[in-house]
Amino acid sequence: MSKKTGSSAAAPDMQSEVGVAIKPENDIFHYASNTHLEQRIQKATLFNDSRIKEPYNGDLIRCYAVVAPKESIGVRVNTTLSFFAINQKISNIWPQLFNEGEHLLISSNAVINSTQMKEVAVGDSAKLSEKTSLNFSVFGANCTINPKNIINKSIIMTSAIIEEGCNIENSIVGSRAVIKRGCVLKNCLIGPSYAVEEGTKRENQHLTNADGFMEIDIQ
Repeated sequence: MSKKTGSSAAAPDMQSEVGVAIKPENDIFHYASNTHLEQRIQKATLFNDSRIKEPYNGDLIRCYAVVAPKESIGVRVNTTLSFFAINQKISNIWPQLFNEGEHLLISSNAVINSTQMKEVAVGDSAKLSEKTSLNFSVFGANCTINPKNIINKSIIMTSAIIEEGCNIENSIVGSRAVIKRGCVLKNCLIGPSYAVEEGTKRENQHLTNADGFMEIDIQ
């Protein structure tokens, strides 16, 4: 969006609806900074078509949009809650996203020995052991679920490890996290690379390293 050029004559003051004195030229561009330093940064940017053209086509204000096919499904995932919610629904909307056989909800490369599974998604090279009850959950690539585990309505991210005898419900386990033997977690958020000690029982808690952030791999 480029600013239109107009007459240099002084414009009369006007009164806004909220009682603030403004001038007609005080449009959205009035609030968009464009300092000399910012101009130099824009000239050095790689986001331009060529050296002879201005970056971003000379637009001071830029807005981007994606025109998606009518049959696609768009979801704004900008919070942990919305990320969790769409993962819970992934098995229901999967047939609308892909043609039959195009992309499998359960990867053919996963090692699955569990016989008690309902509405799960399983990533590449995930290992789901026998004597487990896995329901309404998502298992990321290369994660390991050991025997005697109960996992309901949860997300186990990439390369996470769940040791024996755990009960995990309505929780998110971050990538590379380790849930040690005998843990009981309900409504918990486990940060990446965090190790939950053996026999831990927690509810409604966020467990993470002091400098850890929740990483979400979108593939």
